[in-house]
Amino acid sequence: MMILNQIKKIDWLMLIPGMHQRIPRRLLAIEFQEGNLCVAAFKRTDGKVVLEKTAYLPLSLNITTDEPLLVAQEIKRQLESAGIRYRQCIVCLPMRWVLSFSLNIPKEVPDEDIMSFCELEATRELPYPPETLHLSYLVTRVTEHDRICAGVGVLRSDVQRLQSILELAGLIPRSFTSGLAVLKTVEESLEPKVVLYPTAETIGIVVLVQAGVLALRVIEGIAQIDSDLGHVIRELRLTLAQYPPPIVQNLRKVQIYGHDQLGKPLAEELKRQLSGEYVVEVVTHFREKGEDLEQFPAKACVAHGLTILKGRRIEVEFLPPRISPIEQFINNYLAGRFLKIGVAVGALVLLVGLLFLAQELRLIYWSKKWASVEPQVRTVEYLQQQIKKYRPWFDDSLRTLMILKRLSEAFPEDGTVSVRTIEMRDTGLVICSGTARDNASLLRVLERLRGIREIASVHVDQTRGNSPVQFTFRFEWIAKPQQSLRESK
Repeated sequence: MMILNQIKKIDWLMLIPGMHQRIPRRLLAIEFQEGNLCVAAFKRTDGKVVLEKTAYLPLSLNITTDEPLLVAQEIKRQLESAGIRYRQCIVCLPMRWVLSFSLNIPKEVPDEDIMSFCELEATRELPYPPETLHLSYLVTRVTEHDRICAGVGVLRSDVQRLQSILELAGLIPRSFTSGLAVLKTVEESLEPKVVLYPTAETIGIVVLVQAGVLALRVIEGIAQIDSDLGHVIRELRLTLAQYPPPIVQNLRKVQIYGHDQLGKPLAEELKRQLSGEYVVEVVTHFREKGEDLEQFPAKACVAHGLTILKGRRIEVEFLPPRISPIEQFINNYLAGRFLKIGVAVGALVLLVGLLFLAQELRLIYWSKKWASVEPQVRTVEYLQQQIKKYRPWFDDSLRTLMILKRLSEAFPEDGTVSVRTIEMRDTGLVICSGTARDNASLLRVLERLRGIREIASVHVDQTRGNSPVQFTFRFEWIAKPQQSLRESK
């Protein structure tokens, strides 16, 4: 009986070679927002994409904390009440789950090492260990030498929990992504702009240039547009301030995607406060050159569905690798039938073991040779460790003192901006963390630092709060040793 139940759960279409890669005829796009589901049901007929239905469905249970089976039952009940009976689905994860960061890739890093560099920086930028996250990197070459990486990640445990909930609801997930990442793939516009995507309590920010994506950010805790708009504008300015002016100087358009009830009030407030600085417009439907997309509302789930059904590549994908039903069935029920094959493999392993035994005897011979020279080698290694340990004490360039001197000159004496930690790296990178009375005081300090000739590439990594403001910024120390020594004298 258990085997029959397992066979009934198999999606037999997925057993056809290449079927999991084919574009489905019917597809349900789901976007999880605060307290509801935004769903879009698609159908492909004669090579055209038809949007059959869109709906906002209330969701009283929390997908993160409540019992998965109860959440799955509520999702299934809401879909059935809306007349939606699709199995294959794609999902835009909640924006609150998204962890993002942006960093400038140094010129010294070759193209083939960019991913390794981004993975290394992610361990410092994100609050969770990399092995607990699904990570994706969007690398954009803005100039010949300037490359920017926008990193996006979500917790593996959250994705696995949501996948199990959807499977309990009778759905087959084909894609998990961030809604902010798919907004770009629909229009394919090369015009530099800032895209805002508001929901009930969050606002997503996507900074786009001709070459690609510069930044993905999520602003949480937005209760009312009129009262929290200053916080949104401040976060937008801080996001753009991380990049050199030549990169963002053409960003003069702000587009607001999403629900009219949220987009129009936000647009009106932005037009009032950013008049003459940015052109603000509300996008209610997607537009694409050479194709009529006016029937598709500007929602993240709709953009996700169009991207899949038009065969375009998903740049940010968080769906775990799928184990085929045949592999699961064999692993659970047919393992005993391969006993004879296992015996044959064991004999082969024994033969290989004999070969390794002969190799081991040769290793023993050379190990005795090594033992005769090991003391001299240990002595040399000890001397190398001592040289590495005490080498920084013989640096006559006074670089550390010069950095501290320049920082003390840039920071005000009245204590409105103070530093808690200073991290100096051998590459010349200096990272400072501390507190400021307000953003204006912090910006004045940053301007003074940019005016010092030994300091370059000053940009803010992170700010929290309004008054006081907790900040982290970095810069590169570019003074030569002879120059630092001469100026110190």
